[in-house]
Amino acid sequence: MVKSEFIELLSEKNPQFNQREIESMTDFIIRTMINGLSNGKRIEIRGFGSLNIKYLKPRVAMNPQTRQTIQTPGRNKVHYRSSKKLRDAINPNLVESD
Repeated sequence: MVKSEFIELLSEKNPQFNQREIESMTDFIIRTMINGLSNGKRIEIRGFGSLNIKYLKPRVAMNPQTRQTIQTPGRNKVHYRSSKKLRDAINPNLVESD
């Protein structure tokens, strides 16, 4: 699902808002999440998962074409951990029945 499909689905489920308003709200949510992550905050959406920043240390890598070793700089990356509810939903055959 791409952003435009998501916005269209939200506007169908919420007819009191037009698509422009839904798009504006969606953009606001995304900007807020980006700002939070940029400031080192953890984002948790219950039932979906959590996002936080993990630091990757500098390391030695190899260019596969030239076999030359290079030093890669340290960098931040977004780490996502899915919730148990989401993991169970996408793997229904792994859910234990009582």
